[in-house]
Amino acid sequence: MPAELTGRLLHLAESSEDLPCVGDWVCVRYRDSATRASIHGVLPRRSFLRRKVAGRDVEVQMIAANIDVAFIVEACRFDFNLRRLERYW
Repeated sequence: MPAELTGRLLHLAESSEDLPCVGDWVCVRYRDSATRASIHGVLPRRSFLRRKVAGRDVEVQMIAANIDVAFIVEACRFDFNLRRLERYW
């Protein structure tokens, strides 16, 4: 279902880690006869997978939350990039 973050949630987020990502459980309020929703909060994460953003910045990029098992696979032929693989560590 399409949902939008509320302004309060966006304002209180200190970084991108505080915003919802794939796998998060969120608190929503339905509107427009249950065809759209507003996200009011993110429930605590049990686990998460994140990586450093490319470049020299010390920021992280959330990939998924509340996961049990994750496999990181990268081709070893044409597009192999060791630096990209290290960012998942």
